[in-house]
Amino acid sequence: MGNLTAIYNTSAFWAYAFSIWFCVAGERFAWTKISAVFVSLVGVACISLLGPPESDAHPQASDMDVGNLVALAGAVAYGLYEALYKKYAVPAQPSIAFANFFTGCIGVFTVLVLWIPIPVLHVLGVEPFEVPTLTQLGFLCIVALMGLAFNACFMLLIAFTSPVMAAVGIMLTIPCIAVTDLAIGTVAFIPWNSVLGSSLICLGFLVLASRD
Repeated sequence: MGNLTAIYNTSAFWAYAFSIWFCVAGERFAWTKISAVFVSLVGVACISLLGPPESDAHPQASDMDVGNLVALAGAVAYGLYEALYKKYAVPAQPSIAFANFFTGCIGVFTVLVLWIPIPVLHVLGVEPFEVPTLTQLGFLCIVALMGLAFNACFMLLIAFTSPVMAAVGIMLTIPCIAVTDLAIGTVAFIPWNSVLGSSLICLGFLVLASRD
C-alpha cells in the first residue's frame, strides 16, 4: 500500500500543473509553490515507503504494475478535476450553499451510476458482493457521513483557496491519522519515518499557506 499512497498523493503536483495549464485564478509557476509541493510529497514518501513491511505476502509484479497505473491515473484525474472545478464550476462569489449543492450532485451521481459495476463485478467473480450485517451497515453509514462532511469541506477549500492548497491540505490527514492511532492506543509510539514525513507535510502546507 505504501507505493500506492505515495503515487496517489502526487495529485498535488498534477493539480498545480493543471492549474498553470488552464490559468486557474491566474496561477503561475513559482519555485516557492513547487518546492512546497515537493517537500510534502517527500513527506508522504517517507511515511509510506520507509516504514516496515506490512506483511510477508507480496502480490505478483503484474498486479503491482496494474495497481500503480490505476493509482497514477487516479492522481492525474483528481488533479485535473480540482483544476477544472476551480476554473469552470466555482462562481465568482463562492458560497457554502454552492459547495453543498455540488456535493449533493456528486451524491446523486453516485446513487444513479456508480452502483452499476457492483453486480457486474459480482457476476464475473472479480469482487463478490455480500449483504452487510447490521454492525457493518452502521459503520458504513458512519463512514458515509464522514465522507459527506469531507467532500463538502473539500469543495469549500478549493473554492476559497486553490486546487494546490486543497491537495496538500488532504495530505494533512496522514499526520492526523498517526496522532489518532497513538491517542486511541492502536500503536504504542509513532515511528521515526512518520514523525519526519508528517513534519515535512506540515512544512509544505505552511509554506503554501504563507504564499496564499
